[in-house]
Amino acid sequence: MPQWKDISIVKKLYLVVGIMACLIAGELLILRFAMHTLSAARAFVEGEGSWSKAQQNAIFALQRYGISHDEKDFKTFQDFLKIPEGDHFARVEMAKPNGNPDIIHHYFLEGRVHPDDIEPMVALITRFYWVSYLARAIEQWTLGDELIAAIKQKAELYHLAIQENDLERSESLMAEIQELDRKTGEVENAFSSALGAGSRWLEHVVLTLLLIAVLSVESVGLTLAVMTARALSRGLKELDHSAARIGAGNFTVPILKHSEDEIGRLAGALDKMRGMLQTSYLELEERVAARTEDLNQALAYRDEFLSIASHELKTPLTALYLQLQLLDRKIKSELAGEQKDQISKQALAALDRSRNLKKLLDQLFDLTRLNSGKLDLQLSEFLVYPVVLDIVQSLQAESKGASLTLVAEPNDQLKIIADPMRITQVVTNLISNAIKYGNAGPVSIDFSENDKEFILRVEDKGIGIDPEHLDRIFERFERANKDPNITGLGLGLYITKHIVEAHGGRIEAESKLGVGTRFTVFLPKTST
Repeated sequence: MPQWKDISIVKKLYLVVGIMACLIAGELLILRFAMHTLSAARAFVEGEGSWSKAQQNAIFALQRYGISHDEKDFKTFQDFLKIPEGDHFARVEMAKPNGNPDIIHHYFLEGRVHPDDIEPMVALITRFYWVSYLARAIEQWTLGDELIAAIKQKAELYHLAIQENDLERSESLMAEIQELDRKTGEVENAFSSALGAGSRWLEHVVLTLLLIAVLSVESVGLTLAVMTARALSRGLKELDHSAARIGAGNFTVPILKHSEDEIGRLAGALDKMRGMLQTSYLELEERVAARTEDLNQALAYRDEFLSIASHELKTPLTALYLQLQLLDRKIKSELAGEQKDQISKQALAALDRSRNLKKLLDQLFDLTRLNSGKLDLQLSEFLVYPVVLDIVQSLQAESKGASLTLVAEPNDQLKIIADPMRITQVVTNLISNAIKYGNAGPVSIDFSENDKEFILRVEDKGIGIDPEHLDRIFERFERANKDPNITGLGLGLYITKHIVEAHGGRIEAESKLGVGTRFTVFLPKTST
């Protein structure tokens, strides 16, 4: 037989409802039995009253007959005795092994018992005749019937003596009848006492049975409810915790199966799914690890290629750039006229393109250093103003009509500890970026300081940047403006941001479309 926890939830509910219904039905049956039994006890009390009253009225009628010698009075005596005699014959029939219910019903009606009370009275006698209280009451009832029979016999003799005018004989018989009446009264009292004690005992038994029934219903119902609730709660809690673990990516803890019901089967299915997910997850991790290793190797090859390429190209490009500078000087010193202007213009264009190409190679070289974590800083203390002034003056020639203005006043006191070459690169990148996107407008460069930081601001009045793109302009190969006429790899701000952060600083951007852009760099005054 399966345990309670292994029964399906639907069957559990059906069983709980069924058991509770059976217990309640049993409780109702006990209550019905109690009502019938107590009703029978009440009917016996009423019957005893009718029996006693009929017996007393019969004696009064007989005494009245002795005075009046009226046959109606004797007939009244006989009529009153029919009540106890009916009860007597009903008792005799009930005492038989196979008593006839119809005969019993007939004689109880003669005994003036209400028809609705007959069946409960018969049930009480036949079921509980062995109980001492009822046995004693039946014994007194039997004795009372014998006394009634004796009174009837003496009354017949008394009737005959009255008819014969035998005064002495009639007085003697009346004395005997009165003695029998007295004894009958004692029997009635004994019957009432036994019946009362039996009624009280029966009431106690019935109340006890009802209490046991109520406690049984409550305890069984509560026990089944608690067992069912605990089984459901335990299973659901385990499923909830398991689902949370799986949701968090923990597939190693098995899901325990505590029962064979729906929740247990669900736990088994979930554990099977967990195992499948764990297998898939491990396979995916292996694939990702393999792909990551391949990607890292590819990135390493790429960085190595870029590093070698930029390094190998940098040397001949630098030589080409120097040769173009020398050629430009020679043209200016030796040639004249229209030919000089034409050749000089071509030389300047070639010089400008070589300068841009050198800048692109420098950015690629810096990118490979950043990716490989080899961006070394050569820290030293230096004055800020001369460095920024020199950068502004050198870039003025490349400003393409934009006016560069160094707002800061000359300052021979402001010093910072940083890498001069990298700080020069930061300032150059920001000013070049402002020139590129400044739409030939003014570019202002300013710097200041507070107790801990050096603050550099580069602001243009150009095309501006959409605020929703500000977060990504510092990413690799990102350009806020996709104008094909504006050249560049989209690495300048990325390199600038990493150089600033390598010094322990930060960079911020503010911009509005059509208004302009301002970059602010915060650098600590001392080395981090």
